[in-house]
Parts: sequence; structure tokens; C-alpha cells
Amino acid sequence: MRTLHWALALAASMALTPAAVAAESEQADGVQGDPEAGKELVMQGKPDNPQVLACKTCHGKDGKGNAMANFPRLAGQDPAYQVKQLKNFAAGERENYPQMNNIAGGMSEQEMHDVAAYYARKDVSVVGGSDASQDVLAKGERIAKVGVSESNVPACTSCHGPKGKGVPPVFPQIGGQHAGYIEKQLNDWKGGNRANDPAQMMTEIAPKLSDDQIAAAAAYFSNAESGGSD
Repeated sequence: MRTLHWALALAASMALTPAAVAAESEQADGVQGDPEAGKELVMQGKPDNPQVLACKTCHGKDGKGNAMANFPRLAGQDPAYQVKQLKNFAAGERENYPQMNNIAGGMSEQEMHDVAAYYARKDVSVVGGSDASQDVLAKGERIAKVGVSESNVPACTSCHGPKGKGVPPVFPQIGGQHAGYIEKQLNDWKGGNRANDPAQMMTEIAPKLSDDQIAAAAAYFSNAESGGSD
């Protein structure tokens, strides 16, 4: 039954254009995100509250993130998903980036929606992928599309969509995300350092993956063109 629900959600999301999905998600929870107000927070932070740094400090003004520091690409990411992560950080329900707990804790819900709306509209194609070997990328592609049957690991695309395009607002876009960031999240779930995933799905799946499998899947998705389809 759960698998059927995921399949229906995926089919519904693929019927919408990226712009339509962003516009719909920006109004999630009854709050309309304002990209222009979000831009001010991204560029300046909150001068009256020093704990809320300018988002560009880590994620860049265009949402490219920082591959070396494992700060994620936010460009093109679903707004509702971004808001959920910010709320989780603020509430202490996600702790694998401690600096984000203070930053998100100093933001209002409206400000969270504004920043998310700003980054959601940025170009996804600006981030470079992993330089992993073709063998590693092929291994990652198999895991992404087929899963690992002997470990009862489902295909990543069954939740994250073809080439990791995401299924808003629950499953994030991971196609074109930094490989190091994806790898860190999988290892954090595996090690119990992150546990804010829907129905604890990743908490259950990640420990079944070897370090090599995690690295391969991360490399594959970092090179995937999330706007395309298989």
C-alpha cells in the first residue's frame, strides 16, 4: 500500500511543470513565499539578529551551495521541502548541521517561506557533478534505478523520481546535488545523526548500504540532469 502511494505521488508530480510545482509549493501551509523578501535575507541576513547569517554565506546567492563544505545546493529545490527542513532545524528535530539550528531558530515562518521561494526559482543547472569513474557511476545508476535486491533496498527513483527530480513536497530533488552532501546525508542516517525523514524510510534504508554503494549513488545523482526523464 505504501509503495502504491509513492507511485501515485510520483505520477502526479510528473504531470506538473517545475514552475507550476514551485508556485503551488510556495503556498504550502497557507503561507505565500515572497522571493524578493527572501532575496534580502539571502543577501543580508537579519542585521538585528546576528545569529541569522546571510544565506549566501554558505549556500551562495544563486543557491549553488559549497561542495567542499558539504553545504547543499538549494537552487530549484521544492519550497515546501526547504521550509520543512528549516522548521526541523529550528525545533531541534534535525541536528546534523548545528549551525542551522540557531539560524533557523531566529527566522519566522514567513521568512522561511520567503527564502525558500527565492532559492526555488534559481537555475538548477549551475552545479557541477562528481568526477567519479564510469564504473562507479554505472554502479550508482544501478542502485538508483533498480536498488539492491539482496539487501532489500528499493530503487532510489521510486521515491525521488527519474534522475532524482524529486516528488514535491515530500521527497527532495537530489539530481544535480553535490555528491559529498548526498553522501553525508546517507551516512548521517546510517549513523543515527539524522532522523527527520518521512516515516523513517531513510533511517531504515541507509544502514543497508555499504560505504561504496553510498558513494556510488551519490556520484550518480550529482551528475544526473534532474530536469530530464529516463
